[in-house]
Amino acid sequence: MKKHSLPLIARGLILVGVPLISQAVLIILLLVFLTQENKIAVAEEHSKDLIIDSHSFGLNLENAVKIGLLEEHSKDEMGFREKRKSQISQLALELNHIEQELATQPDQKQNLEDLIASWHKAKPAVLFAGRGNSYEFHGDTERMFGQVLHEVYDVHERIVDLELQKSKSAPAAREKWRSLINRSLLYAVVAVTLLAVVLAIYYGITIRQPIDHLSANAVRLSKRQELLPVLAGSDEFCKLDQLFHEVDEIVGEALLQERRLIDNAADMICSIDENEKLISVNPFSEKLLGYKNEGLIGRSYLELVYPADVARAQQMSSTCRQLKTSQYYELRLKCANGLIIDTLWSSFWSKEGTLFSVVHNITERKKIETYRRDLFAMISHDLKAPLTSVAGRINIVQMSYRSTMPEPAARELDKVGRNVQSLLALIDNLLSIEKENVVS
Repeated sequence: MKKHSLPLIARGLILVGVPLISQAVLIILLLVFLTQENKIAVAEEHSKDLIIDSHSFGLNLENAVKIGLLEEHSKDEMGFREKRKSQISQLALELNHIEQELATQPDQKQNLEDLIASWHKAKPAVLFAGRGNSYEFHGDTERMFGQVLHEVYDVHERIVDLELQKSKSAPAAREKWRSLINRSLLYAVVAVTLLAVVLAIYYGITIRQPIDHLSANAVRLSKRQELLPVLAGSDEFCKLDQLFHEVDEIVGEALLQERRLIDNAADMICSIDENEKLISVNPFSEKLLGYKNEGLIGRSYLELVYPADVARAQQMSSTCRQLKTSQYYELRLKCANGLIIDTLWSSFWSKEGTLFSVVHNITERKKIETYRRDLFAMISHDLKAPLTSVAGRINIVQMSYRSTMPEPAARELDKVGRNVQSLLALIDNLLSIEKENVVS
């Protein structure tokens, strides 16, 4: 028999906890996969924003250059300067934003440095362009602005090319992670389902086996059959099975003592079924009736009852069956040697549907009662009557001859009279006791 040592509560926790832990692991994996996919999506958005910001920076720089060139030929110098300052501030903010975006990308480091360098070239020219300033240009202004714009757009194109190269692999990577998520979900659902089914089957088997074992032992215990071996282990089922075996030992010992008591009893003890047949008798039955026990089993107990008492035996058996209480009654039984014995029966109808009876031999008691009745009859008729007659005659003599009777004779006669009265009083007491015994 397989050893069972895991408590039922632990089995239940495993049965519930393992699928829950598996689902928790699945959720964590899905979060990791979704995070990776989200990183790719964020990187795509970052690339788009970087391309847009870079392009916007180039356009805004070009507009600032145009404003600077127009200022050289414009009479509204102050208006153009205000616009130029505003756009330079905007360009500085955009460059700072681009710098932050490229700071985490080592492959864009060179492009960032070139863009900053181009801005440093363009900023003084844009800031001091126009008439009446002290800034000296090497060559004409338009050529210098064109060169700066060319450098900026060149950097922009390199940034765009590098980001586009990254974006080309993004859809495939994103699809890869999505596919991995879908497959993981499918595999996880199948795995968790199979795990739950396997655990349910396993624990169903491990619980059903000891339950079947306990059920079989319960049936065997009720039928007083030999129990199956004790379950090995320390769980609740094993402890219950050990308790069954302990109960079996206790019940077996009690039944053995009961059997010994019945076998050694000085009374006939028997069980009678509803068809009035003997189904068990103790060894004393052979000593009491002279029949072998084997010859009594299956025989109607009414065959052993004296014919004049058969009706009473049937009546008392029916009373026991109906009232389900103990009944006491006397029956005369026929022995194997032809003798008739007097017996006192103590019977009750058991739960097993049998009449359980203890039969006590009262033949000797009956004889003693007969002797006692004969004795008291003799005392009443053969002793009391003569003494009563003697007492009467003594009274007559005392009344008739008292005056002429010598004194010594008178005293002796009185003494005899008192003794006779004492004997009569004693006889009356004995007869009163007998009457009370008869009544009770």
